Amino acid sequence: MAFLKNKAFLMAVRTGMALTAMLFFTACGKEQDNNTVLYIDDNPVSREEYEMLAQENCNQIYMKYSTEEVNSKDFWTTEKDGETPAKQLEEKILEQLKENYAVKEAAKDLKVTEDYTYQELMEQKEEKSNSDYGLKEYKDEEYYKYWYSNLKTDVVNQWVKENAAVTDESCSEYYQEHIEDFTYEVGVNILYTEIPSSDENAEQEAQAIYQTLTNEQDAEAAVRQYANAETQNLELTSLDTQEGASGVYANRWQIASQMQTGEVCQPYEENGMYCIIKCIEREENGTIDYETAKASIERYLQIQAANKYLEEKEDSQWIKEGKVKEDQVIQELFEK
Repeated sequence: MAFLKNKAFLMAVRTGMALTAMLFFTACGKEQDNNTVLYIDDNPVSREEYEMLAQENCNQIYMKYSTEEVNSKDFWTTEKDGETPAKQLEEKILEQLKENYAVKEAAKDLKVTEDYTYQELMEQKEEKSNSDYGLKEYKDEEYYKYWYSNLKTDVVNQWVKENAAVTDESCSEYYQEHIEDFTYEVGVNILYTEIPSSDENAEQEAQAIYQTLTNEQDAEAAVRQYANAETQNLELTSLDTQEGASGVYANRWQIASQMQTGEVCQPYEENGMYCIIKCIEREENGTIDYETAKASIERYLQIQAANKYLEEKEDSQWIKEGKVKEDQVIQELFEK
């Protein structure tokens, strides 16, 4: 009998715990419902996320109206040309949400990330901001953009890795159909040489290299006698100027693109270097051959396929209203 009593007691405890858990999660669910503006598929969009996006996009709405209209008492609810400013803002926010949540769902499907909420994303922002190696004091909307931009890149790369096999036939067909995209106005093969301008007698050495490049037939071999010189043989075209991500070599292309075969430019100083260019060959109205273009075509077609996958995911979403109305959030946010 004692065993049965103990068993009954354990069952009562477990039942009580289960009821407590049910009440807890029911309460959490109600709290979440009361703070939810929209559902995108099964993802609740919280009031905080919606307000952040409203703040981010409101200037695009203000720009369509006069200062007098924007400052009017009922600006957000006053209809003009058949639509209120609030409705226009709602559409912009929904467009952004749909795109981001398609990326989020794809990331979960591809196991790029686990599920998360907007609140957890903002908590992660605080953790990164407070770390020694993290981002410095990002605003909520900045971190939000940073997160989804990087997540989309990761999703595309993972999807390409798992799904996007591009055939040689597809690449060749694309090349033939878009041959104008691989035709350049100017192409130059150059010998690019640079030496640190901080070196002793750097200016004189740069002039000596200029003379060597001008007078020697085998210029590349002749330049090797200068220990401080670094030399590259580069093929630049108006389609591929190799300026660098920040345009650090933009001036190099501007100079090289004006040069004729055999011409050597006078040394010029840039980014702590003396730079000298010799034009080995110049071509106008040339075409990048298929084998050279193939890798970039393949990557382009892969990314296009990945983006189509994301678009289809976005198109298949269903939208459901939450308990908090969109126009209510907008009015309360901007008409305080």
